[in-house]
Amino acid sequence: AGVQRSGSTVMFIEHDMDIVSRYASRVIAFYDGRIIADAATEFALADPQVRQFVIGESHAAAGASHA
Repeated sequence: AGVQRSGSTVMFIEHDMDIVSRYASRVIAFYDGRIIADAATEFALADPQVRQFVIGESHAAAGASHA
């Protein structure tokens, strides 16, 4: 919260999605050298491509979680 109040920007690279969801307010997700998501954390982590390529869920598992 202190960093947000100061108006500073901090960029960090992290592969642990628990840490990302806890600390990031925005996510830019890459796969194969391309940006596949650039959004607020909750939307980026819910993106089907992010769930498949970054988090590692299959299409079936990702679809089942929305049912």
